[in-house]
Amino acid sequence: MAGRTRGRPSSIWSGVGATRGRGSRYLDVLNEVDWQEHRKLLKVAFTLNVDADSATYEIPYGTIGRTGRPRTQAERAKFEVPGQRWADVSANDYGVSILNDSKYGWDYKGNVLRLSLLRSPIWPDSLADRGTHSFRFAVYPHAGDWREAGTVRMAAEYNVPLLAAYEEAHPGSVGKVVSFASARPANVEIAWLKRAEDSDAWVLRLVEWHGVSSEAVITVACPLERARRANLLEDAAETLAVGGKTLILPVRPYEIATLLVECK
Repeated sequence: MAGRTRGRPSSIWSGVGATRGRGSRYLDVLNEVDWQEHRKLLKVAFTLNVDADSATYEIPYGTIGRTGRPRTQAERAKFEVPGQRWADVSANDYGVSILNDSKYGWDYKGNVLRLSLLRSPIWPDSLADRGTHSFRFAVYPHAGDWREAGTVRMAAEYNVPLLAAYEEAHPGSVGKVVSFASARPANVEIAWLKRAEDSDAWVLRLVEWHGVSSEAVITVACPLERARRANLLEDAAETLAVGGKTLILPVRPYEIATLLVECK
């Protein structure tokens, strides 16, 4: 389904559909906008059949809940709040997450969650957002809350979709399913994987998302020679016990943990 709105001097085209194919768990909205407005702010509003006092927003390596029923002067003064790849409104046993790929201003009042898309102020930049834009957002209804629904992973996959490459059929040794590195339980995410700056080690950066202490089980594709904790500058510290391709890492609530991993 698609629609176009044309005014003077801007135009907006939106296409709606389950673009990830059969079995898609969210409704994707693709947008093409030619924005030529003056002193206007464009928002998209989602009226939700969810009775919740607050919404949850992604922040850097964590989440924050903010009220949707402001009571204090400070709360009423916040016409919008920052959030990153997703925001969620959940009741006791169901909710809705809104995923997005490039927009970061939100507001929630009553049962209406809004996302700011484009703006055209006169200060400090009178040409802000002028021109053509392509962006996406998605509606993800789910059972349970955002933790049970896997919203963090869903938003990550939405922003960094899997890229497929064509290859001729040939014998192989890795099997039909392979992962260079994986972590469990689900509340622990491998947020980054890269080569170390000063060695041949691999750097794994993990994040605990649910605010609970956990024992993370990290599995890699190669037999491990050594694994060490490190800081964000990759300075090595504690050496961890390894067994084959696996290591166990205790993580604190919302901890950002960096590992230096060396293969045999």
